[in-house]
Amino acid sequence: MYTVPHHALISKLRAHELDDTLIQWLQDFPCNRIQRVGNNDFLRWSLVDSVMPHRSILGPMLFII
Repeated sequence: MYTVPHHALISKLRAHELDDTLIQWLQDFPCNRIQRVGNNDFLRWSLVDSVMPHRSILGPMLFII
């Protein structure tokens, strides 16, 4: 899996002079999300704050930037 450091992405978005409100929204979008992890006998919720949600349209678009 390929990842992009959030600070590098935000820097590029600012360099392209995107609106600050949009940049803030994009910065907050992947944060404070939870996912269910485990196996058949044990399931728990886990905080995920550094990954774009799976199958989101924004993930590939932001990766290309």
